[in-house]
Amino acid sequence: DSTSTSSSQPPLTNNRLSRAGLPSSVDARSLSDNLPIVLSHLRSRRAAPETLSSAEQIADLNAERVVLIRKRDEALQIRNECSAAVGKLMRDSRGEETDEIQSVKAKASEAGDEASRTEERLAQIESKMNALLASLPNLL
Repeated sequence: DSTSTSSSQPPLTNNRLSRAGLPSSVDARSLSDNLPIVLSHLRSRRAAPETLSSAEQIADLNAERVVLIRKRDEALQIRNECSAAVGKLMRDSRGEETDEIQSVKAKASEAGDEASRTEERLAQIESKMNALLASLPNLL
C-alpha cells in the first residue's frame, strides 16, 4: 500500500504529499502557496539540500515581493492623489504657487521616489526568484 494517513499530516501517495490542486507548471506564487507539497516532492526525488533551500528562498522572496507590491501601489496612489490636489490648488489660486501647493508637490515627489525605490527592489527580487526557479528541477 503506497498510501498512508496520519491525523497530523495529509495523506501521502508514493511517499510524498499529493499534488492534487497544484498547477502543472510551478511559478513563484504556486510554489509559495504549496511549499509543503513542493518540498515533499523534492525530498522524494532526493533533491540536494541546496535545491530544498532554493524552494524555501523562493517562498520567502515571494512573500517579500507581495509586501513590496502593496507598498509601491500605496506610494503611487499617494502620488496620484497629490498630483490631482496640486492641479485643483493651482486652479483655485489662479496659477500662483502657494506654500500649500509646494508642500503637496513635495509629498507627491517623495511618494514617487518611494515608488521608484520599491520598484527597483522588486526587480531585484523578481530576478533572483526567476534564477532560483530556473535552478529547480521539474517538480511534478
